[in-house]
Amino acid sequence: MTMSEFPRINVHHGRGRQLQREKRRPGRGVLAGTVAALLIAPMALVWSTLPAAAANLTATLVRTVSTANYNPPSPDPSGITYNSDRNTLLISDAEVDEVSIFRGVNLYETSLSGVLQDTGVTTSYTHEPAGIGYNPANKHVFLSDDDQARVYELAGGPDGRYGTSDDVRTTFSTAAFGGGDSEDVEFFPPTGEVFVLEGADTDIHRVSPGPDGLFNGVAPTGDDIDTEFDIGRYGVDDPEGIGFYPGRNTVLVVDSATETAYEFNRNMQLVNKINIAASNQVFAAGITVAPASNDPSRWDLYIVDRGVDNDTNPAENDGKLYEMSVQLPPIPNLAPVVSVGNDQPTHVGESLALQAVVRDDGLPTSATTVDWQQVSGPGTVTFGSPSSAQTSATFSAAGTYVVRAVGSDSALSGSDDLQVAVVAPGGALPLDTPVQRAFDDVEQRPTGYADWVGTTLNVPNAGTTTQTVGLRFDNLDVPQGATVTEAWVQFTSAGANSGTTAVQIYGIAENDTPAFTTSPTGVTSRPRTQAHATWNAAAWTGTGQAGTAQRTADLRVEAQEVLSRPGWRRGNALGFSLSGTGERRASSHDGPATPVLHLAYTVPGGNTAPVAAFTSSCTGLSCTFNGSGSSDAEGPIAGYAWNFGDSTTGTGAQPAHTYGAAGTYTVALTVTDGAGATNTVTHPVTVGGTSTGIAFHGAIGYNGNTTSPAFAVPSTVQAGDVLVLFATLNLTTATVTGPTGVTGWTSIVNVVSGSQRTMAWSKIASASDAGQAVRLTFDTYAKVSLQLTGYGGASLGTVGQRSDTTAVTAHVTPTANVSAAGSWLLSYWADKSSTTTNWTSPAGSVDRDERIGSGSGLIASLVADSGAPVPTGSAGGLTATTNAASRATMITIVLPPSG
Repeated sequence: MTMSEFPRINVHHGRGRQLQREKRRPGRGVLAGTVAALLIAPMALVWSTLPAAAANLTATLVRTVSTANYNPPSPDPSGITYNSDRNTLLISDAEVDEVSIFRGVNLYETSLSGVLQDTGVTTSYTHEPAGIGYNPANKHVFLSDDDQARVYELAGGPDGRYGTSDDVRTTFSTAAFGGGDSEDVEFFPPTGEVFVLEGADTDIHRVSPGPDGLFNGVAPTGDDIDTEFDIGRYGVDDPEGIGFYPGRNTVLVVDSATETAYEFNRNMQLVNKINIAASNQVFAAGITVAPASNDPSRWDLYIVDRGVDNDTNPAENDGKLYEMSVQLPPIPNLAPVVSVGNDQPTHVGESLALQAVVRDDGLPTSATTVDWQQVSGPGTVTFGSPSSAQTSATFSAAGTYVVRAVGSDSALSGSDDLQVAVVAPGGALPLDTPVQRAFDDVEQRPTGYADWVGTTLNVPNAGTTTQTVGLRFDNLDVPQGATVTEAWVQFTSAGANSGTTAVQIYGIAENDTPAFTTSPTGVTSRPRTQAHATWNAAAWTGTGQAGTAQRTADLRVEAQEVLSRPGWRRGNALGFSLSGTGERRASSHDGPATPVLHLAYTVPGGNTAPVAAFTSSCTGLSCTFNGSGSSDAEGPIAGYAWNFGDSTTGTGAQPAHTYGAAGTYTVALTVTDGAGATNTVTHPVTVGGTSTGIAFHGAIGYNGNTTSPAFAVPSTVQAGDVLVLFATLNLTTATVTGPTGVTGWTSIVNVVSGSQRTMAWSKIASASDAGQAVRLTFDTYAKVSLQLTGYGGASLGTVGQRSDTTAVTAHVTPTANVSAAGSWLLSYWADKSSTTTNWTSPAGSVDRDERIGSGSGLIASLVADSGAPVPTGSAGGLTATTNAASRATMITIVLPPSG
């Protein structure tokens, strides 16, 4: 942020970002998509390797309209959308109220040929309607405000117009999900979602309404679901506008810096690049697609151009609207996009958890595969299961390795690389975390704004201007209880400076430092650590230097003070404030090399033994077993060893076995973790039962400490199946949102017992539910067990629940009346403790899914059913036992035959 770059923070629409630069995305987060090999909590998604090149097309100019000549004029049109109900264009102008020609109008409705038809105004609630979108289903208009970091939803009043006094409006914050510069917004009719485009970064947020169907923000204020994408990897430099393409169910993103409109599908996979240079645009700021003004059978692009910014020329009035035509080819099969997450450290011989997310367009089929490979490294990499999205790897020697996950849809493939720093056993683990967003390195000026614009970060001052610099490092992969052995910030010089410079560096004393804002005290208002370091910076002699001279003083004490806070969690953000005397000009997030926080840390304590858990399902003499509910505090399970109780053995997390005769067998599972520790669990398994009209169609579960537990509905679930979802949390104060992803749930249980909360929902499966993600969202971290079962030929009957009043080892389900012959009985047990490691189900029950957590306050739960019809009359009263006394919650559900 050089001294010549002193714009107001509301420089608007990224005007100050028109700087040619390479966009870096060094932190690769993981995200669940439509077709995913692994479902985990959402965060920013970026990748290391590009898919096959999209088609490069060129648009021709059909018409140019001067919005400057409107009466009243629009000198800086910034947003545009198509109103399909009126066959008109809606245009917003976020700057007109700042110039002398303002006449109380900043919304404009025009014909497709650009003739002004109506106007409106929004200044009573937003002076910055930077972007605009339209929902044809309810005729609502969306406005994005990049100053307030909000989206407004307008329902036109009785007059049928927008921007008038009878509008009914609601709003939600984009800052709540990291959207600090919401340049544009568009509604996506195929799925009922909203896309919010970030101007400060090359990020797009896909916002889905929660179960209430309203756009009211993410938790804790609402139940919306945000999915974030980074499109900078495709060459997008300064995205300003986003629009829906009705004929193709895609979105277009316009970038004035590259003079290109980029076409993406819903999952932000690049489809086409469209050159718009024929428009001679100066600052293309918004885009939409509508019928051509001279041919209603053709879809054309409509682009608004702000021209010269009013901050540069207060008297400017040069807004334009372009209509452009381009023939787009059919949408082809797109290569899968793979994400493996942030680079990681580990020890020699220690199991490292790996997880890949594969997102695809569903062509040629919805199935995708994963293959893990070693790319480089001084030793050998051994993968636990190289063809599994979630697996583990061990490394034979210290050094730097690169492993790759390749995702394939059988026709095309994509990949992502993970760099792993391997150190000797017991050694400190190194971690380098870059600044990842434009608002994560800012300069708080004394004149009343925080500057995030530009390629240079002035540390701590900008020439003679005294200021405070804020740095934020998000998604820090350091666990609670870690001991910091190294800590510093590594800058890269943006120029030569040799004057005396003394920088006082404090940590920001917050559990999870929020992103900085445009607030005049956005940095100095943050609480600071008691400890601080003084960095007497050596001379910087040139540009592009990143050595010891560009490295801050030792920050171990400041970092440790934050990481030792009781509320610190792995994945939180760590911030610093820098002030003092002198100046060093460093490259910023928007420059060629972002600041990087270097840490090294050790984790106290030895290895914790894993916990074995499994369920089984038998049809006749054929049984399947599922040990994926087993867990280990340090990482994934390294090995599964089965004894099927008939002198045969097996391996793998989910083996199948056919018995020679009916009977009850004692099956044992022994799991081994990456350090060689083992644990064994046994269950009786009854085989040879008869089939009924009701059939078990699958189960799945999850157990962990998270804010967003999720899994995919088993692929064996069929339309018409009864689905039952159970969840137990280890606290009662969390706000629970969902289930989302798969919709149509009905709550059937919601009970608090002591310090645990148990909930259950049911629904009838639709044809599209199998393989789709089911997710709960909490407003705080909680240990949770989430389980789902599905049954064909069944319906939902009587539901009963009870809770233990004292700590016991025998936990009895409630009784329920069975009135229909052929009914099955579904049973559920869950407890919160620090000692339960095993549930033993009652005789005659068929275990479907068992989940055992780890650590203090763990949740352990078991789902079982009768596996066959139960007699009519009173049923239930079944006793499952735990290895340690606890208070549990039990549920009984009768499943009568459907029809």
